[in-house]
Amino acid sequence: MTKAPAPEVSLIKILLLNGSDEVNIEIPDNENYFGSAAQFIIDELDYDELEFSYPYYKIIFEIFKNAYLKNGEFLDASYFARSQDSALSQIIAELVVDNYELANWERKNIYIPDSQHKLSDHVCESVFRFKEIKLKEMIARKQLILDQTQDENDRAEKLKEFNELISIKNSLHKKLNRVV
Repeated sequence: MTKAPAPEVSLIKILLLNGSDEVNIEIPDNENYFGSAAQFIIDELDYDELEFSYPYYKIIFEIFKNAYLKNGEFLDASYFARSQDSALSQIIAELVVDNYELANWERKNIYIPDSQHKLSDHVCESVFRFKEIKLKEMIARKQLILDQTQDENDRAEKLKEFNELISIKNSLHKKLNRVV
């Protein structure tokens, strides 16, 4: 089985481990969001009609989203770990097991901010990176279609769509503080 893209891993981990946690996200050129991490992720992906490419993550997201939207329920890793599908249970185990542990820096009066402290930034960046990957895929597909289009009127329309995607990509890079 192929490995899932890092932004997909990040989003699923957030949903399973921090979905019910409150975040306060500052969105440039937009109003701020205050609410659950899960609601922000679900809203952003649904608004742009984006889906996970990794099959098991797609399943996890849909089950999670349906439980949340229908019942207001936040499913956690233990719900999916009890699945009859052993591959899904294995994936969940790999996601939630923390392979690394920081040394005890506090004994030297060095305090490391915990992940909860930076959750809002992490959620926002993970969503934007996920969108970036999906946008790259859309641009590549549009480029192929554009290259194969012979009719000038059709080509002009496809070029306009392609340029819109490039504009969105530039806007997303600005939000990610990247120089294009």
